[in-house]
Amino acid sequence: MLDMGFEEDVRFILGKTCSARQIVMFSATWPVAVHRLAQEYMDPNPVKVVIGSEDLAANHDVMQIVEV
Repeated sequence: MLDMGFEEDVRFILGKTCSARQIVMFSATWPVAVHRLAQEYMDPNPVKVVIGSEDLAANHDVMQIVEV
């Protein structure tokens, strides 16, 4: 949602919350904007759980057909 222009709104909401909070972030990808937000608002050593590979690559088992 950050790439849709919601980053300012997320920052506003986080700025209004208590500093003694628990933050959980979910992202299908880990773009730079999400990484920056995590560094700014999370503890210095957050736990990052990755399912699969961190490399952004297409799944070659999926066939995609486009008909015009």
